[in-house]
Amino acid sequence: MQFKLTVYRDPDGVTSISLDAPDEPAALRHAAERGYSVLSAQQSGGRLFGTASGGAFPLLLVSHELLALLRAGLNLVEAVETLAEKEQVRATKALLDRILAEVKAGKPLSLALEAMPGAFPALYIATI
Repeated sequence: MQFKLTVYRDPDGVTSISLDAPDEPAALRHAAERGYSVLSAQQSGGRLFGTASGGAFPLLLVSHELLALLRAGLNLVEAVETLAEKEQVRATKALLDRILAEVKAGKPLSLALEAMPGAFPALYIATI
């Protein structure tokens, strides 16, 4: 689940962050591990992240498939292209096509994901 937390951390001050966690206590623990003091928390949706049409994007599945294709020797463009070609859900395919266009334009994958505000959690982008 996605949680929106209002937090405080020196020297950042008060800010809002979004975290993915199975429940609110896990989100609070995760924020504390990152050095934040949580001022408030609320669940902001039941999906890990959404597509433009609001449907759930299979982040875990796509991540595993992408990793398998990369380990099999495909380069990033070929791997994302393969995922987009086999995808049958229109909204998921559209998002993969947008990622593919960004990567083909020479952007690193993390910047391609960042170019889609709200589509991917910041923590996920930071791990790329």
